[in-house]
Amino acid sequence: MGIPVAVSVSGTPTDVTGDANGNVNVRLKDSTGADLAVANAGTVSSTTRGLPMILADDGVNAILARGDRMGNIGIAYGTPMFHEPVESTTFHSVRWTAAATTFTLAQTAVGINLNSGAVTTINAVQNITSSRQFLKVARQPLHGHFRLNHNLVTNSTADWGFGAPSGTSAIANGAFWRFGSDGTVKPFIAFNGSENRSGSDVVASLNTIDAAWKTRYWSYDIIIDDDQAIFIVQDSNTGLIVSRQTLTMDLASARLLAVSHLPVFARVYNGGSAPASAPVFIVTDVMVQALDMNLNKAWSHVVAGMQLGGAWLPTTAAQSANYTNSAAPTSATLSNTAAGYTTLGGQFQWAAVAGAETDYALFGFTVPSPYSFYCQGITIDLINTGAANAATPTTCSWAVGVNSSAINLSTATLSRVPVGISGIAASAVIGQLGTNSINVQFPSPLVTDQGRLLILIMKCISGAATASQVIRGVCGINGYYE
Repeated sequence: MGIPVAVSVSGTPTDVTGDANGNVNVRLKDSTGADLAVANAGTVSSTTRGLPMILADDGVNAILARGDRMGNIGIAYGTPMFHEPVESTTFHSVRWTAAATTFTLAQTAVGINLNSGAVTTINAVQNITSSRQFLKVARQPLHGHFRLNHNLVTNSTADWGFGAPSGTSAIANGAFWRFGSDGTVKPFIAFNGSENRSGSDVVASLNTIDAAWKTRYWSYDIIIDDDQAIFIVQDSNTGLIVSRQTLTMDLASARLLAVSHLPVFARVYNGGSAPASAPVFIVTDVMVQALDMNLNKAWSHVVAGMQLGGAWLPTTAAQSANYTNSAAPTSATLSNTAAGYTTLGGQFQWAAVAGAETDYALFGFTVPSPYSFYCQGITIDLINTGAANAATPTTCSWAVGVNSSAINLSTATLSRVPVGISGIAASAVIGQLGTNSINVQFPSPLVTDQGRLLILIMKCISGAATASQVIRGVCGINGYYE
């Protein structure tokens, strides 16, 4: 029979039991007397998590390793879904949808200022919501990260997180942080039209870190799991977690959220009484990723979902291709040393020229910093306009100039990659389609780095400078930025 012995190990209560064979068994307990060692599928005390595996976050925070309900260790495989790095002075109107009353926003190198006009008008509001909505499925947490500056006063409010707000109305569904008009900073969960769960105010903790906490930038995280949401605020200066709270779903709710998809958002608004000074709310970084989710998507699909496809510029959201609504393209001046167009493909045309071995830089696109462009494919089609083609066929040889140091094809450092030959048949009438459409895909993408040029090169091997004849066409350049 074992004999219990009352002892203490480093101030921690333990059970020490001797058996009939003279062996001594020690069972560690926490300060409340709960067992630290727990059998598989056993119930743990609210004060302990068993014998924990401790990980270091930013080198200063002890974090318990995460697992699921089947005993699997969470690998935290993160699939990027959204990223706002604020890399230019142009608000990304494809990535975000903005809605405002009285407030105006401006983007600088510092961030997106949601009240750039320093407005104190009552009921003024500025809301930015991601154009993309993010899927939340069981067993796969959804992680949102914000870095921002919030200097608010009485009668002004700011919200940020997952949700789809409208004006100054309450959030219908979501998990988000709120800097309230009462001066508190708290996490919230909204379900089916009701903001039914809220956490503790973190202002005292922020103030402990820095009395001027309102004017500093802080990192906020929101992790939506199946039945709960975790809210974290971190001091980016030291890496210390200022607050970590878990809000569980309301027992009366069918589930944590009443919708399967949610965007991320940030908004600031004034109340029915004017604030004494203008609220300051600047968002400088936003990220969304799906944890424990491997979608088996090609990387090109992942970055395209983050609005980094070739259809628009990654920094300004301006259209990449030369394509003006309901208008023909202007005629390019064919040159070996200058670009006919500076866009990433699109519509083009040039006055018919005689055949020659001259390489013309029809399109010369400069990849915006700090991105690289991965060209995955090119399509080119021609049509004869203006006048019938001469008895001599127009024959064009096409190539791509990759990662060019300059637009001047005679002096630039670049690699020329042939993509095909197309043309206009002899005596082709006005409106006749060209021969041999180009459709080339690159299993290994052609990469052009930031600040360098991707050039579409055309060489008119044969042809005649027929008066009034214009060779017109379209060029599609498929790819993505990274």
